[in-house]
Amino acid sequence: MYKTVAVRARFTTEEQVFWLDQCQNVNSLINCGIYYAKQTHYSKLEQLENGFTTYWRGDELRYGWKTYKCSTTYPELDKALKDSPHYQAMAAQSAQLARGDVNPR
Repeated sequence: MYKTVAVRARFTTEEQVFWLDQCQNVNSLINCGIYYAKQTHYSKLEQLENGFTTYWRGDELRYGWKTYKCSTTYPELDKALKDSPHYQAMAAQSAQLARGDVNPR
């Protein structure tokens, strides 16, 4: 079992604005990453001949995208999002952790 310890931080107005901006940039970067992964996944499915098809599931005849494992890799995602303004606005240490340059211990 892990125990969560609540930490109450008291920020100055300047620090609060900074951390709010960092959280918004991280959230936007996550949304950009999800959007990019979905777009590449569906574009790869469209290239397949039978990516969108009819199929039986149990006793029901259905139609839609065949599900395949998403093949977007982390280096590909990192390369695509490096030019994002949200990625560039992140603090240096968190950007390094996102890129994988720093090995957290």
